[in-house]
Amino acid sequence: MQNRKLSSFQFIVVALAIIMLGIIHAKFIGHYSYFTQPRFGWEMFYIAVSEFFIYILKPKSGSSRIFTNFAYVLIAPILSALTISVCQLLVGTPLLPRFLIIAGLLVTFTLLMLVWLVAVRFQKTFLVDKVLILGNVLKSENLNFNQFEKEKPFEIVKVLQINASFDQIMNLFCDTKFNVLVMDRHSQAQEEHIKAAALLHSQGVRIRTLTLFFDEWLGKMPVGELEQVSLLFDIAENVSPVYMRVRRLVDILVSILLCLVFFLLVPIVFVLNIFGNRGTLLYSQLRVGKDNKPFKIYKFRTMLSDDNADNFSEWTQAEDSRITAIGRLLRKLHIDEIPQVINVLKGEMTLVGPRPEQLKYVEKLSNEIPFYQMRHIVTPGITGWAQVKFHYGASVDDALQKIQYEFYYIRHQSLFLDIKVVARTLQILWRGFGR
Repeated sequence: MQNRKLSSFQFIVVALAIIMLGIIHAKFIGHYSYFTQPRFGWEMFYIAVSEFFIYILKPKSGSSRIFTNFAYVLIAPILSALTISVCQLLVGTPLLPRFLIIAGLLVTFTLLMLVWLVAVRFQKTFLVDKVLILGNVLKSENLNFNQFEKEKPFEIVKVLQINASFDQIMNLFCDTKFNVLVMDRHSQAQEEHIKAAALLHSQGVRIRTLTLFFDEWLGKMPVGELEQVSLLFDIAENVSPVYMRVRRLVDILVSILLCLVFFLLVPIVFVLNIFGNRGTLLYSQLRVGKDNKPFKIYKFRTMLSDDNADNFSEWTQAEDSRITAIGRLLRKLHIDEIPQVINVLKGEMTLVGPRPEQLKYVEKLSNEIPFYQMRHIVTPGITGWAQVKFHYGASVDDALQKIQYEFYYIRHQSLFLDIKVVARTLQILWRGFGR
């Protein structure tokens, strides 16, 4: 629908609009001090809830489907108003005025509609970074960026190889006016390229290494840099003990809530299995966890052969014949993943982290990708950065692409990134694209 700069703008205007409505109510209707009343705290919560639903329901960048766009514009304000009303009802303190809730709903709907119309009308005119890449960039870096969700909007104007001259670079700048120059480690050793980069930098062009470009614009790390970085990376220096304690506390609290969902689902899935998925309710499978320690992962059974799943050598495909009709439904709704809350409570998994793989695949990928074992320095998760950024992995090439995202997560691991992953997971569930 819109690029990230316009998306950020809508978050700001919605927050400002709700604040202005609160000030208007305090000054002209309720006649009270705006900042000293408990209403102010509820209003901040209303803003947070509104921004949450706007983010979750926001259509995928570039989506032109009328239904998903209109649902986003209409449903986000309604869910925000309902959520804040239910919360006030539960705590028994309806301090947020009905005026603010109703007016906030109408104003949010209007603002989102305007942003949508602006995005549709001027989508191609918004600022998109024009990028020139220099160096021996391999095909494995996967420069077909259109298939990925970008962290920042950009287009590649050209990829110049290591033998590109100073004049070639400068002529291309005059023709295309690119504003980002990306240099891989081979390019950084070329005097001509350094000379061009210095001149371009003085004219306002941003200079990035290939690693930084992938990090900022794609949320991943380039294949060619993974092995080098894996030798220098120390997780102990990157993650604070406070973050680990807070994450574990959140894991336990959320898992307890999900356990209630799990127990409610058990009789429903049991009945469904009678009609279209005969066999055991749950299945367990050995997966590799933190520090390469194997553990049993739990899921609702979705395949005819899940009792012997470890005996199959092939990757599970999107249309795998072993998946039953009921199993396909459970996978589509991600209900099959719910029993993993047991693993989270046991400390074998966390809510957010790299997905745990089967022993046979770990052995295979470790032989083909030398730095693959680095993903096991952190606790595996139910969802992860690679899952929200890349499609379902069903080959060695897919695993190579996914580990680039997993290294990004390991490198930037934080509570903020975990929240971002959870929010994007909910986005995928809403869009119906996940598997």
